[in-house]
Amino acid sequence: MFALPSLQALLIYDREAILAGEFWRLFSGHWVHFSGTHLGCNVAVLAAAGLILESGTAVRTARLLLVAPWFISAGLLVGEPQLRCYGGLSGIATAAVVALALDAFARRRQDPRAGWTAAVLLLLFELKTTFEWYTHRSLFALDTDAGYSVVPLSHLLGGLVALILHLLPAARSAGGMPASLSRRFKATTD
Repeated sequence: MFALPSLQALLIYDREAILAGEFWRLFSGHWVHFSGTHLGCNVAVLAAAGLILESGTAVRTARLLLVAPWFISAGLLVGEPQLRCYGGLSGIATAAVVALALDAFARRRQDPRAGWTAAVLLLLFELKTTFEWYTHRSLFALDTDAGYSVVPLSHLLGGLVALILHLLPAARSAGGMPASLSRRFKATTD
């Protein structure tokens, strides 16, 4: 959307517009990019992780793509009050990579290589996010003249939403609470 300024202005995450009631920007802002490099880096990571995730289950991938933008934007609204504008898929791409790592971790007993894959992906996520947090520079998007800067909180929130969505099925199967608490509650009500 970087090539269509009027559409970009309508869709970008704009804090003032959101607080004035333009809530669609919480979702649409992630699809706005500030340069071709910005778009290319985000799409490459999201496509690679998304294709692998989708081979497992399209429903979980769709849920991630629908929930993550809202969650990340709400987190930015609260956690980065000085952030006026935001755009890009990097938080969602990060969510997809973390979801991929969590899926691999869940398969570690059947395939020990999956455990190593999970560990490497999570370590890379941590190193990348830490680098960006402390340097205020993107590790991958090299187009620094485009007038935007990295927002590491969006990547942390992406990882968090992936973790929450990964844990939800386990919580539902235990009656909405950890199994140990579920058993304890049942014993006290019998």
